[in-house]
Amino acid sequence: MSEEKKSLENLRVEYSEANTNRRHYSNLRFAVFSVYFAVLGGLSSVAFGVVEIKSPSPAPIVLAARIAGLLFTVIFFSFEIQCDLNLRHFGLVAIELEDLLGYRQFKTRKFRFIPRAFYFACGMYLLLIVLWLISIYRHG
Repeated sequence: MSEEKKSLENLRVEYSEANTNRRHYSNLRFAVFSVYFAVLGGLSSVAFGVVEIKSPSPAPIVLAARIAGLLFTVIFFSFEIQCDLNLRHFGLVAIELEDLLGYRQFKTRKFRFIPRAFYFACGMYLLLIVLWLISIYRHG
């Protein structure tokens, strides 16, 4: 196989890997959301009195659940940021490779007036962080 064909084949493999990585981080984003909402449901039910706490002094348990809710929200928000950074990185890698391969899958995509899903996720996490902070502050 000539060096040019080998080089072209390597670029195709790299392009395929970039697309595979984008799919992976896109799927991971939704898996992380699922886990977060499960954790959020459990902590919220304790933090806001949906479930009965059988303890002579439930206030420290409620406060701990609210603090845990804040911590888990910040942690999962950081996962979302990292997923988005990886998605954008591999998208840029794919666009770069398209120039070399003559492909047009990403370069020709036009999204006008449609905000990225990341902005909605950021808004959701920021609102939840504010909610947890207010609930912790008003607990006392």
